[in-house]
Amino acid sequence: MSLPHPLPLLAQLLYCECMQLLRLPSFTIPTFVVPIVLYACIGLPLHGRAVLGLDGAGAMLAAISAYITMTTALFAVGGSIAFERARGWLCLLQRSPLPIPVWLSAKLLLGVCQVTISLALLYGFARLCGVPVSPTGWLQLYVAMIGGMAPFVLLGLAIGFRMRGEAAITLINLVFLPLSFASGLFMPLQQLPEWMRDLAPLLPPFHLANLGWAALGAQVDPPLQSIAALAAYGLGFLPLLWLAPLRRR
Repeated sequence: MSLPHPLPLLAQLLYCECMQLLRLPSFTIPTFVVPIVLYACIGLPLHGRAVLGLDGAGAMLAAISAYITMTTALFAVGGSIAFERARGWLCLLQRSPLPIPVWLSAKLLLGVCQVTISLALLYGFARLCGVPVSPTGWLQLYVAMIGGMAPFVLLGLAIGFRMRGEAAITLINLVFLPLSFASGLFMPLQQLPEWMRDLAPLLPPFHLANLGWAALGAQVDPPLQSIAALAAYGLGFLPLLWLAPLRRR
């Protein structure tokens, strides 16, 4: 028996993944609501203050967008794979005719869809609150976030294929919450201790946020530096993925 063409198969898998999420409102609602609450608490109070040459609320819009992109890549892609491995789902797929690359592509597309919806909701909330970001600025910010998502997806895949369930979620939280704070995603870099400001350019969340700040016209490092840094991190994460999809339970 021959399998259908990969594209219809991919579309069907993506539909199933979306339906699975919609049946979990306890997961979906916080995923889309928490970034807005976070932005209302730490971004809107900076409205009217200059941060990196932008309105403070606009600068924090880019920072929270980077946080959304990074956490979606790690939790929605890596975390879900870790839980499916723990339940034996990947082991079953490896013994089925379904090509693993098609299953992985559905996971990645679902992650992109989640980032798109989260960023659109965040931007709509910011506009309702009077934050001065144009639709063109938001579009450039969106492109920067999707383009800078790749190294975090690679890291999420590495964690998802090498750790299981709660252990993967715990590791992601333990590592990326402090890194996000030190990268200026939760408050402007100028308000952080000097040693954190020196450390920030070495961290991948900072470079993703820098792409967002540059997309909105902030006075920051050239985006090419951040693109090169994220590419280097992506190459560094690749060995962690070596032969990982072939690992069996």
